[in-house]
Amino acid sequence: MRRMVFVFAVALTPALATAGWIRTYGGVGAGHCVRQTSDGGYIVSGWIGENLDTSALCLMKTDTLGDTLWVGRYYFSKGGVGHCVQQTTDGGYILVSSTYAYDGAGDLLLIKTDEEGDTVWTKVYGSWWEDVGRWVEQTTDGGYILTGVIQPTGSGKHMWLLRTDKDGDTIWTRNYKPLGDRNWFGNCVQPTLDGGYIVSGSAVLMKTDSQGDSIWTSPYGSAGVRQTSDGGYIMATSHYKDVWIIKTNPEGDTVWTRTYGGDDEEYSYDVQQTTDGGYIIVGETHSFATGRGSNVWLLKTDANGDTLWTRVLEPGIGRSVQQTTDGGYIISGSFGGGFLGLIKTDSLGYVGVEEPPSTPTLSNWEVVSAIGHEVVLRYHDKPGGFHAKIYDISGKKVAECHSNLTSGTLEWGEGISPGVYFIREESETSPSVQKVILIE
Repeated sequence: MRRMVFVFAVALTPALATAGWIRTYGGVGAGHCVRQTSDGGYIVSGWIGENLDTSALCLMKTDTLGDTLWVGRYYFSKGGVGHCVQQTTDGGYILVSSTYAYDGAGDLLLIKTDEEGDTVWTKVYGSWWEDVGRWVEQTTDGGYILTGVIQPTGSGKHMWLLRTDKDGDTIWTRNYKPLGDRNWFGNCVQPTLDGGYIVSGSAVLMKTDSQGDSIWTSPYGSAGVRQTSDGGYIMATSHYKDVWIIKTNPEGDTVWTRTYGGDDEEYSYDVQQTTDGGYIIVGETHSFATGRGSNVWLLKTDANGDTLWTRVLEPGIGRSVQQTTDGGYIISGSFGGGFLGLIKTDSLGYVGVEEPPSTPTLSNWEVVSAIGHEVVLRYHDKPGGFHAKIYDISGKKVAECHSNLTSGTLEWGEGISPGVYFIREESETSPSVQKVILIE
C-alpha cells in the first residue's frame, strides 16, 4: 500500500485566494481581547503607542476585513492596558482596564462608550493600593460583573468580584483571601445558567451565587474559563510549560485534562467552545516556532479534547480567540516586532488558500518526496551536519533525524501511522519547520 505525502511550508506567504487576513496597527502594542460585533466587524482592546514611553490604553473598531474604522486612545500618567471589552446591548462597548492615573498605585477602570467609541461614562474602583481589572461581562439586567485583583491592606492580593448597575455604580463587591501568604488574581468571570458566576483565577476556580458568595472552589488556576453546553466548564492554562486544558462537570469535578506541546515551551491564554461541541485554543508555541522566539499557536479539538488540527501562525503571541459567524476564528495579540494585531482564519485555521510550491524554499534543506512510503529530506552546505526533530499534530515528539555529513539525504516515515507531522530543522541559526501529511 502506498502513502501520498503532501508537503506545505508553515510560513505564511501571499495567497492566491484569501480565506482570511492578518493586520497590524500602529507602533508597539498588544491586543488583549477581541470580539466580533453585530455589524460583522471587530472590537479590540489592549494598548498601543509609537514606543513604550508613549503607550496608551486602546479601544479599536475595525470592519470585516480588519481595516480600522476608529481608535480610542486613553492616556494616563503611567500607562494602562485594556484587558477586556464586550459589546453591550445598546450597541456600545464596555471596557475594563488597569491604570495608574489616579493615585500612586493602580486602579480598576471601567469605561462605557457608545457605538462610535465616544465615552459615555468612566468609573474608578479600588483601594489605596494596587488594584487591577481583568474581565467584564454584561449581566441580564444591563449591569456588569467584573473580576480582577484588589490589595485591600497593602500586603496580600485578593481575587476580586465586583457587581455594578448599568451606570457603573457599585451594587456589591467581594474579595476572596487565599490561605497563607499566596496571592490570588481574578482572571475571568462568566455569568452561569443558574444566575450565579464562575470565576477563574491564578490559583483557583470558584463558583458563586448571584450575590458573589462562594459555593465551591477547585484548585485550578487558569487564564480563562467558559461554561460549556453540558453545564460544566472548560479552562485554559499551562502546566510544566505545556498547554493544559481542563474540563469539569457543573460541580467543578474533573472530567478530563489534556496537555499539548513539544520539547520547548507552550502557553495558552484563551479557550472557547465551538459550535460543533469541540474547543478552540490560542496561545504561543516555542517548540514549533518558525524562528527564534514564539509563534501564535491555534489548536482545535473535539468534545473530548483530542486534537483535530493545530496551526502555527504569525511570529508573536495570541491572547484572545473567538469563533466568528462564518465558522472561522478571529485572534488578537502581539505580532511580529511587538505590534498590536489581528488574525482572521477560516474554519480550518488557515489564513489563506494557496497553491503549494513544488519545491519549498527553506534555505539549504527541503523535502523532495511527493509520493511514497517515506519522506525524503535533502540538505546541503551544512558543516555541522543535519539535525531535525519530528512532532505529531498533538505536539508529541515522535522521532529525530541526524546526519554528520555536510550534504546528503535522509529518509523518514517507514512504519509511521498516517497523519500530520512537523519536521523542525535544528541545525540552522533560525530553526525552520515543515509540515508533512502521510495518507494511506
